[in-house]
Amino acid sequence: MELSYRNDAIAKNKLLFKLTLLWALTVTAAVIVLAAACLYAILHRQVHFLPICTGAEFSVGDRSYSPSYLRQMTEKVADLRLTYNRETIDGRYETLLHLVKSRQREPLKKLLDKEIEAVHEKHISSVFYVESIAVDVVHSQARIKGMLDRTSHDLALESRHKSYQLQFAYSNGSLELESIKEINDEK
Repeated sequence: MELSYRNDAIAKNKLLFKLTLLWALTVTAAVIVLAAACLYAILHRQVHFLPICTGAEFSVGDRSYSPSYLRQMTEKVADLRLTYNRETIDGRYETLLHLVKSRQREPLKKLLDKEIEAVHEKHISSVFYVESIAVDVVHSQARIKGMLDRTSHDLALESRHKSYQLQFAYSNGSLELESIKEINDEK
């Protein structure tokens, strides 16, 4: 009788051990899956913005962003760089420098300072009317086309169609301007 009681106790303990081991493995697997899901959510989180100044919504994450964000940044940079007059150029170019990558800031500042002098000296006004914007999110590039109207000493200069290639760098949820170059189109 004592032998069967002992065998029953051993069998119950083996069964309890197997159930406990199964429960522990299941909980461990669930914790690993949930940790991976949390890590994925943290690394790929997207924040959606609806700026007050525009009606366009955009999303920004640690590693990616929406095309509308690149489009808005392109439009903002083109506006700051190409629309000015003697009274506004200093502030606009100062704001533009804040959007530029730090290692490109000093060379661009020297170029912009020369342009500021020319604008003050020749009483230049410039307005850029955007016609189209093409964005490439994969390469953080944008191409903007439009009409550039300028005046000097209150005399209108010839209006011209212009195209510009803008290169951005994306890191930590922010686009920074690397370069803006005029490109020639066959028109």
